[in-house]
Order: sequence, then structure tokens, then C-alpha cells
Amino acid sequence: MVLPAEGFLRLGHSFLHWEGEDRPEPGDRVVDLGPARTRLEAWFAAGGRLGVQAISPLAEHPLEKLRDHALVAGGPAAALPGLCALAYGFGRVVLALPPEDREAFAACVRASRPVGEALVVDSLVDAPPRPPHHRALLGCAGIAPRPETIETLRRLLRPDGQLVLFGLPAAEVRGVFEKLAHDGLSLRGSGFHGDLAYLAGLQEHPTVLPA
Repeated sequence: MVLPAEGFLRLGHSFLHWEGEDRPEPGDRVVDLGPARTRLEAWFAAGGRLGVQAISPLAEHPLEKLRDHALVAGGPAAALPGLCALAYGFGRVVLALPPEDREAFAACVRASRPVGEALVVDSLVDAPPRPPHHRALLGCAGIAPRPETIETLRRLLRPDGQLVLFGLPAAEVRGVFEKLAHDGLSLRGSGFHGDLAYLAGLQEHPTVLPA
């Protein structure tokens, strides 16, 4: 995956910048990815931009509205939407990151000094369930997720929270969605880039909501 030659990418009001001239527009939330430059190609190749696309509408919300918001994410490229959520003003971001991504993520956090809390855990099962999260994301890197992983994410969500699967293989999106819909997922968004995709929805099955 070749990164945009300009050294930045704008998705809605999310302005991802890693090198060259910084050219945000009024209203953009700037996400400085320069400290993570060595990991960006891997994050983009795994579908990380789709994770950003799924949460990018939140960049338009006032900072004070997002201070009580919490996001949990895991899987390949989870660091990318996690950094965006911090730039938006989320009060808490919990990430289950592979070891190779942790220093790049930490370097971006140190450089940006977000107001929200950033917590890195070894696995999604280690993510604190309270307070429940407004967004739960899973990076799939071209592989359909296992049902038990999706169930873990569901249990970390608020009843009105949104589940996002990004980096899904585009050819398998229909099958993945049909399984999720059978369990009560109501589709709220989807998108495609190359041979990858994302799905976002609300979980409406009462038996899988947090206790």
C-alpha cells in the first residue's frame, strides 16, 4: 500500500498528516501521525483508513460533547482510529495493540498530548468493561472475524453503542453482515476501499447487551 504522496489524507473532517506541508481546512481535526511514519503503510494496508472513515463523522462534534465518550479497539491498524478518537477529544481510548504498534502509538500520544486517557492492553478480553464504550472497533486485515471476538466487543459496548468491523474482505461483506444481522445487528454504515470494507451497526439483540 503506497501512502498518498502529499503526506496527508483528509477523511471528512479528519486530517491525517505525517510529512510535508500541513494544510488543514477550517473545522478539521488534525491527527499528527509523523511519529508513527514507519508503521503507517502497514496500518493503511490493513484497512486502517476504513476504521477512520467509520468514526470520522464524530470529528464534527464539539469537544465538550465527546469528553465523556469512550472507544475500545483491537486488531491490526486499531492504533489509527484510536489516535483519531483522541484527536477528536474522546475522554477514554482503550486499545489492544500488537507489540509492533505500541511504540508508534505511544510516540504519537506523547507528541499530541491529548486531553483524553489512552490505555493499551494485551488483549480485548483485558479491556475494562466499565464504563461501557460508545464505539467498539475491530481491525480485520482482510480476514473475517471470529464470532467469539465479536462477542467480546459486544459486551464492551453501551446499549446504544456502535460496533465497527473494518478491514473486512470486501468479497465476504455480505456473508459477514448476514451473520451479524441474524444476531440483531442493525446496519448504520458501510464503506469500501480497494478490496477491503467496513461495517458499522447497533446491536439490538437483548441477550448480548452488557449486564
